[in-house]
Amino acid sequence: MSKRLRSFGIVLAIFALLLGGCNFQRETGLANPPAGSLSVGIVKPGSDAYTNTGEIEVKVSATSGKVEDVQVSYEGPHKGIVSLTPSGGVWRGTLPESLPSGSYTLRARAKSGGLERASPPVSFTLDREKPEVAILAPSSSILLSGSSLKVRAQARDALSGIKTVTLFANATRLNVNSVQRGDEYTFDLDVSSLPEGVLALRVVAEDKAGNSQEAQVDVVVDRTAPTVEWKIPPDGSQVSGVKTLEVEASDNVGVAKVEFFAGSTKLGEATTAPYTFSWNTTGYPDGPVTLRARAVDAAGNSAEATLTVTVANQDKEAPKVVWKAPADGSQVSRTVTLEVEASDNVGVAKVEFFAGSTKLGEATTAPYTFSWNTTGYPDGPVTLRARAVDAAGNSAEATLTVTVANAPKVSWVSPMPNQKLAGFVDLQAEVRALRAVSRVDFYFGPDENSLAKIPGSPSPSGNMYSLGWNLLHVSPGTYILKVEVEDVAGSLGTAVIPVEVASAFVITTPAEGDAVGPGAGREIVAVTVGVNGTLPPGVTISQVEVYINGQPVGTATQQTATDGSQVYVYTWDTSQAAPGHDPTKSGDRVITARVYYTGGDTFTNGVKVSYQP
Repeated sequence: MSKRLRSFGIVLAIFALLLGGCNFQRETGLANPPAGSLSVGIVKPGSDAYTNTGEIEVKVSATSGKVEDVQVSYEGPHKGIVSLTPSGGVWRGTLPESLPSGSYTLRARAKSGGLERASPPVSFTLDREKPEVAILAPSSSILLSGSSLKVRAQARDALSGIKTVTLFANATRLNVNSVQRGDEYTFDLDVSSLPEGVLALRVVAEDKAGNSQEAQVDVVVDRTAPTVEWKIPPDGSQVSGVKTLEVEASDNVGVAKVEFFAGSTKLGEATTAPYTFSWNTTGYPDGPVTLRARAVDAAGNSAEATLTVTVANQDKEAPKVVWKAPADGSQVSRTVTLEVEASDNVGVAKVEFFAGSTKLGEATTAPYTFSWNTTGYPDGPVTLRARAVDAAGNSAEATLTVTVANAPKVSWVSPMPNQKLAGFVDLQAEVRALRAVSRVDFYFGPDENSLAKIPGSPSPSGNMYSLGWNLLHVSPGTYILKVEVEDVAGSLGTAVIPVEVASAFVITTPAEGDAVGPGAGREIVAVTVGVNGTLPPGVTISQVEVYINGQPVGTATQQTATDGSQVYVYTWDTSQAAPGHDPTKSGDRVITARVYYTGGDTFTNGVKVSYQP
């Protein structure tokens, strides 16, 4: 190549460089073009991930120059921008704590020198809501022995879904696999693997975002068998007629029942101490019989005790016994005569009378009667038992059930059912009782399952009991009033009525829905507060404040109404501006009043009026 051509090429190259520099300066505003490259990518959270932390990590690489700024924008139920800070080779930040759960998309943008780059978008789910979990079975505290237990739980999560459902005993994780059907999880638990005592079975549900929630039910693991020991009859003794069998039984949790056996035949059982059973030996041939007592606790653990007796009956024919009075199923009160008719092939030795398991007395000659004072028994059903015994010890029994009805009677005198009450009322109830009255209490509440005792002790006057009731602190509404009387035997008498409690202080004018203001021809409005019923003794009104739309505007003054009652009146000039009231704007105004009285204060009802400028 000639020297002239080489010189021309050099000139062209210099011209191209100058032209490129001009273009770069025109496009970027920089005198010198940037060098190197910049890459940016979101590391955390991952694409389509579930998280509950809101933590962000961005990886930024710049081949030259320093990374000056990294920001992440988020869009979803809310949107915004988070500035990141460098830490450990990445840029980190956290989404706002107040950000609601939902699906979001992130984009990171980094700057280095004159370069600016954006990452590909990353979509993820922010889930800060705990899963729902409930134990379906067992539904309440139960006793367990060495058997298996099926634990059923229900777990749900609306956003990320359930990841794991785990069963714990107290703080110990149980290695029990669950069977899932829909949102129900079943664990087959070997109770023998659990320690004895009270345990909290906990089901912990964790969602895919890391949120967890638990449900708990308490169980008692009991593998300790009861102890049982014979008291009557002695081992090796001779028995005849009707014989009382008695054992002593105990358990670390509680004895559920004691079963009595003669040989392999079950005679009966007792569920409460003393554990006894009346065994009629005349149904067995003379000779040795093995008696067995089996004590069982609530968890199913059992223990047995045995002994051998010899049945020796000569006169094997038991007496006959039939009730004559009272009638089976009848109602009894005060003192009642018990009478039976008894006979035997040889002769009746005695007739014993029982109420429940308590012996009342006995009669040794006909007519076989006993005077029973029922006032010593609580009201309710009582099983009466007459036991006829002959000289050989043979016996027969007859039973019937009567209902003891000695409960006190009580009725309301004041107030009347559905009566409206306010301020202070005098509660009065009339009581008629066969036994001495131990207490009289008055209760009130929204329903019979949510009653609270009215403070104070009722004053008796003959059969009348009275109690003053201060209603100033009782919210207006419909309530149940109950009077409860208990006598010395523990029998109860009750009377219940509905009443309506009204506010002690009410706004009587203006009326609900009234139009007020210059446009309605009522520029001046008299706000009148009246008193419902009577105030409690010693209670006086010290001040009445009037409010418009919840803002105090002035104090009402005491005046005497045309019927002689005391009212409190505030004159409202609707054309004047006041807190809660702009006289230039039409619309609803709610008027209330706050009444200050001895010992407290309360608001009246609200009255809504329509203001017209």
